Amino acid sequence: MQDCSITESLSNSIDFGNLDDEADLSLTEGSDEEGQGSDDELNRRPNVVPLNLNFYDDDELNHYVKDFIQTYAKGRMTRSQGVDMWKLVQRHSRYNPFELKSFDTMERRLNEVIPQSRTFWKVRERATDEKHIGDGPSFPEKRFKDRRQFEILRIWTRLKLEDLIRFHAANHLDNCPFIIDGKIDYSKVHMDFTYDGIPFGKSSSNNLTLMAVRFRGCRFVYILQVRIAKRSEPKDINEFLARFVDETLHLGITVDYFLGDAPMRAFLKCLKGHAGRYSCEICEAKGELCQRRICYPAEMVHQRQRTNERWHECVDDLEEQREYGHQDNVKGIMGRTPLMRLKNFDMVEKCPPDPMHRDWLGLAKSNLWKATVGMSKAGVMNAKGQRIHAAISEVYEQIQLPKEFSHRARAIDYPNFKSHEWKSLCVSTIPTICQVLEDEDGEEGLAHLWLLFIFLILVYHGPTWVYDELGDEYMKELQEKWYDEFQTVMGSAACTFNVHSFSHMPRVRTMGNPADISTEPFESAYGLVQMSYTPGTRNIGKQVIRNMLLRALNVKPNHCTRRLVIAATNKDDVTYNDSYVMDSTFNFYKVTQVEGNNVNAVKVHTAPWTSPTDPTLPMDKVGIFKYRGLSGKVSTYHRDMFVGKAVIHKGTHIIGLHKTLLFS
Repeated sequence: MQDCSITESLSNSIDFGNLDDEADLSLTEGSDEEGQGSDDELNRRPNVVPLNLNFYDDDELNHYVKDFIQTYAKGRMTRSQGVDMWKLVQRHSRYNPFELKSFDTMERRLNEVIPQSRTFWKVRERATDEKHIGDGPSFPEKRFKDRRQFEILRIWTRLKLEDLIRFHAANHLDNCPFIIDGKIDYSKVHMDFTYDGIPFGKSSSNNLTLMAVRFRGCRFVYILQVRIAKRSEPKDINEFLARFVDETLHLGITVDYFLGDAPMRAFLKCLKGHAGRYSCEICEAKGELCQRRICYPAEMVHQRQRTNERWHECVDDLEEQREYGHQDNVKGIMGRTPLMRLKNFDMVEKCPPDPMHRDWLGLAKSNLWKATVGMSKAGVMNAKGQRIHAAISEVYEQIQLPKEFSHRARAIDYPNFKSHEWKSLCVSTIPTICQVLEDEDGEEGLAHLWLLFIFLILVYHGPTWVYDELGDEYMKELQEKWYDEFQTVMGSAACTFNVHSFSHMPRVRTMGNPADISTEPFESAYGLVQMSYTPGTRNIGKQVIRNMLLRALNVKPNHCTRRLVIAATNKDDVTYNDSYVMDSTFNFYKVTQVEGNNVNAVKVHTAPWTSPTDPTLPMDKVGIFKYRGLSGKVSTYHRDMFVGKAVIHKGTHIIGLHKTLLFS
């Protein structure tokens, strides 16, 4: 069980000033009507209420009950199962069963603290399947009315955004940036949101579409809205965004980023999908048809850039042309989206490409790795690919990773790699990948392609001072060089949407650090969502939102501020090694002892690593060196001096990873 000491920080008093006796101090249930209450009423309302879950006077007994609440939130159980579980706890507890409050009492107290979601829309529609019944020929429907009809059910469950903000503020009293003098200043609320879908069940034709939000300065992801519907039914963009946009405008909230994978971004922005000719979100390049797919050759990198003003001009031109004809799109833009109504929202700068899907699951997995191991469309490696795969896997087993890489890549389970595993595999094995490919005949070009890709990744995902030291012009030239070599090695047909999107990284880097615009934290939260409801029961949306809020009540105080795990490790055969750390200038240290914030460490001797593939590439600028041993002198350093960890590569190389790459 997690430590529930967060309640101690929540019980701190806040000076609300002189409040009326009839002031509303509770988090009220959501309403079907949007935008209730005037601005004066919102300003008068004491909207930051310390959350108090103390059921008893005894602190130990309160902790005992909170452990049960945490277990109840983690389990996939209904309310009746929770009642049975609490009766079992009462029967086998070390306390007098008559002294423990009933499950109903606890649930009423939780309902006073947790904002209640509402199922605000339930729609049933009749639809017709496109396939005829039977194996006979297809006939017009007017003649043979034998098409199978089925029913589409759409259920929307959501929280009021105002209630969620008040809940978050009460749960983060010590470090909430938008609490001013005991009240919420909605103009200082900054948040990111995303839309994504997850499977509803293994045998169900429905899916869950989730709207998740994250407040600036906090790592926890809240589920704001849940939609249950058929996977194949048509979608209306106003159903997804209208209420959310109205609430943000009413409260004066600032939306920093809209994050998501390429299909969802294209849908909510009313843009051509990633298989269309004008699918690029950064420029107006028109794709070409090559081997039955839309491709973007390297010559298209210098196209007219999209801007927010240009985006609005295209929408206005499209609406004007539709009055006189049947224009489908203008430069890939297919209509007006509710996102354009958000306050100070840039349609290009605030909707950046997702680094997780593009870099790790797109380029590393689908492009470079498949070419490296000779993977066919059927998923079979050729003889040379099997030899390369075995050599890389053998060396990877001897690499010591830091614990911030929570999952070690399964070297023999390639099809099921997660994005975090692709990151650890690519970043930590780059010297091995280059060496193995250089030893193979005819693979020098692919080795240089890998080297450039990892170099660019480490610069873009690393700290700002590394990018500034190399310079924007140098990175643009190197990015164009990588694009040209990719087309030469892979062919024009391989220059798909992801490759073209990666060529815009110099501009995307100005939109924000990849750690801030990645969907990886949201994808991790979706795994918890799948454990927060019971399939086959009613009110799935309410179960998801309620149990995710219960988890938020029990997170550790340091959840929002991650620190590097630093520990002394004397063994050489460990899988995870947290004893190699680095400072802001890529000096490495071997930790021997940790005493609070004082760290005793030995400095590591290094030498610049030069790849035979490209000796001119400054690998020392991104933290890749040769390992030359320890100095032997132990010194004491402060913990805050270290900004990253290091990967020991078979005792020959050491790779420094900044915390922006570790914690993305």
